[in-house]
Amino acid sequence: MKTLKWTAPVLMAIAICISSMAHGGQPLALKVFNMDGLHVDDNGLIYAAEGFTGARLFVITPDGQVFIQASGLAGPIDIANDSEGNLYVSNFNDATVSKITPDGEVSKFADVLPGPAGLVVDSKDNVIVSHYGVGNGDGTTLLRIAPNGAVDTLSTGGLLLAPVATAIDDEDNVYVANFQEGSIIKISPQGDQTLLTKIDAPDGFAIGHMAFAKDKLYATAIAGRAVLTIRMNGKVRERRARIDEGRFPNGLTYDAENETILFTYGFSPVADIERIHLGGQ
Repeated sequence: MKTLKWTAPVLMAIAICISSMAHGGQPLALKVFNMDGLHVDDNGLIYAAEGFTGARLFVITPDGQVFIQASGLAGPIDIANDSEGNLYVSNFNDATVSKITPDGEVSKFADVLPGPAGLVVDSKDNVIVSHYGVGNGDGTTLLRIAPNGAVDTLSTGGLLLAPVATAIDDEDNVYVANFQEGSIIKISPQGDQTLLTKIDAPDGFAIGHMAFAKDKLYATAIAGRAVLTIRMNGKVRERRARIDEGRFPNGLTYDAENETILFTYGFSPVADIERIHLGGQ
């Protein structure tokens, strides 16, 4: 399995960003952390959420050094950024979304429904968050948060049942995966729902995270132990050759600069971040 590589322009951008950010302290060892959602921002920095048992957001350099970008979160699950470089993080354990400015200031952006999970930001800088809910997953809603923090409902009910993973295309259509039963649903900017496809969900663990790239969806099938490619006609292809045996792929994001899907494993400390090069796909 290949390890992460970076181009010179991305390395330069990362060096500039890191020099201007107040991480503080010595770099930490990547292999001691659990991770959930991954996100690459417009400058090429990788962010990783610690997951529902954690409280931190990490930023990762190309050589694997890890710094704490934010702490005091409440079970951070997923990350996205807006056009101004602000980061947004879903807090599973206290039903909030946090905002982190480029200089590291953390604040509560909005109160949301219980069990917030996947996050995307649309072309108008609205933050859209899926809601797994509580217990075994009773959530049925995607909320939309305006840049001023006002919350409304993008879509609810219908095909949505414990929605977790989210992705967004260039037309602001949102794709969401139901965690337990594997439906992947396309939701228009007006909130209309269409079933795109349904994948197997062994033991009730279907999709962890998704990303949209090159007119396809890419997703981690947790219990299926695969990274999936999902075409817009609903056809699904597995990429099992990329998965470490006995591990569960979870966090996933698209690095547009390098045309790679980045993913890592859940439920145990990670040693590295894997990549799948898309090239001309």
